[in-house]
Amino acid sequence: MGYDKVLVEKLVSLVRETKEIKLEDTARSLTIDEDGIMKIAAILDKHDIIKINYTPAGEAFFKPGPNVNKMGDEIVKEESSDTNNITSTGDKTEKVDNLITELREKISEKRVKKYEKQ
Repeated sequence: MGYDKVLVEKLVSLVRETKEIKLEDTARSLTIDEDGIMKIAAILDKHDIIKINYTPAGEAFFKPGPNVNKMGDEIVKEESSDTNNITSTGDKTEKVDNLITELREKISEKRVKKYEKQ
């Protein structure tokens, strides 16, 4: 199941307009599940279009990235091909496990940087 360009644009527009929005509020606003939002957000984060941040409790929220106004079709195509590759439960589980690992690493890095500044 790929996500269309309109959904990606709606996510970027929502983040741009709000300046900061929680994952659950984003999912509610776009009427898509949180996992779907995180799949799109992870790709947009790689391209610095939006940035995924976390509260100390580990709740995800989004902010505009430095390239928020430079979103191109190539990113939407990459995002669609990534989600189209998920065809079985095993693939979904592996993809979610990889995403969770990546998110934990980011949280850990942010916490280390925070403590280094203190």
